[in-house]
Amino acid sequence: HPPRHQRQQRHQRQKQPRHGQGSLHPGRPGLSPPGSPKKSPGEDRLDPARLRLPSGKIIKNNQITTKKLGDRAESLVATYLRKSGHQILERNHKTRFYEIDIISTKADKIYFTEVKYRKSEARGTSLAMITPKKLAQMTFAAESFLKSRPDLKKKYSPLLAAASVSGKDFTFNGWFPIS
Repeated sequence: HPPRHQRQQRHQRQKQPRHGQGSLHPGRPGLSPPGSPKKSPGEDRLDPARLRLPSGKIIKNNQITTKKLGDRAESLVATYLRKSGHQILERNHKTRFYEIDIISTKADKIYFTEVKYRKSEARGTSLAMITPKKLAQMTFAAESFLKSRPDLKKKYSPLLAAASVSGKDFTFNGWFPIS
């Protein structure tokens, strides 16, 4: 280990923002770069009135996380699937190795649905995020799930599906079987 004073100096350097990178603590006085415009509270944040959970609870500005955004998109897709005659078996099924957003059945099929959300489709649709690698992961997840549930494997034919949700207003763009 380097001597203590060198460790302390390195720690101090790491805590200081580099020139032009802005503050490590936005909104705290004295830590923003000189000449940076002052932002009013709530600026550059999503409108909380548009972020209502299925329970009716409004997500406050400082509570917005990608998990909550994803959960809202998944709730929208699950509602669509129920209205389309699907029975939802599980949501957010997780193991150490994979996660399946929605597992549903309809007629003699079991669907493993991947929900993709994008705030803006300026750089492509949310479905464009389903790459060949993601398809391989989805296939592995579906096969693993069915190995753990042989009763479902005998009763249903498996299909992979994808759903697209976009925008701050959570527009449902569609649900598509992909295998």
